[in-house]
Amino acid sequence: MSVIAILTRRAFHLMNLIRPAVGPGVLIWATFCTPLANAGAVYTYTGNDFTVASTPFTTADKVTGSFTVSTALGANLSLASITFTSFTFSDGVDTVTNATATPVSFAVTTNSLGLITDWYIGIDGSAGSMIQTLGPTSDLTNCCSDIAENASGEAYNAKGDNGSWLTSGPVPEPSPFVLTTTALLALAFVARKRFALGIRRSTQMHR
Repeated sequence: MSVIAILTRRAFHLMNLIRPAVGPGVLIWATFCTPLANAGAVYTYTGNDFTVASTPFTTADKVTGSFTVSTALGANLSLASITFTSFTFSDGVDTVTNATATPVSFAVTTNSLGLITDWYIGIDGSAGSMIQTLGPTSDLTNCCSDIAENASGEAYNAKGDNGSWLTSGPVPEPSPFVLTTTALLALAFVARKRFALGIRRSTQMHR
């Protein structure tokens, strides 16, 4: 058999080995390159210890909490009402959530990076409980920065004693370049494995 015939036969054989790998390779590529949904962004608030408190509150308590939105907050909002997917806030004694409480006000201001710089959040819980937290601008026309109340007592901070926010999420989508490269490497691996298997079988047949 001539050299050209041998090379042609091996090339044809190689194509037959690669062809079954094309289908899985395309599926892998399509799966990885499908845009992934961003996880909801979570904004977490940590207030300062209350400066004035009556039982059951103490000056070691404070307002903490978080809310989740389906997409990150936009830039340069001005006390815009927030459509959240969930929230939970605590004053050290009572905890209120979107399932157990009613937001009276839920608005935030953001800077050019979408970070919260001012806020006005007030939530009524059960049995007369209430949690309120205000930002550095919003508390100028109110008595306090953070307030907690229930049927037995209350606690609060003075104006300007505001807490701070941290943001987590959304989870970034993987780079399309990385996804495509991963898919191609997977395809190449499958093809190489099939090709090597075919060569071993061919060698065994000629013995």
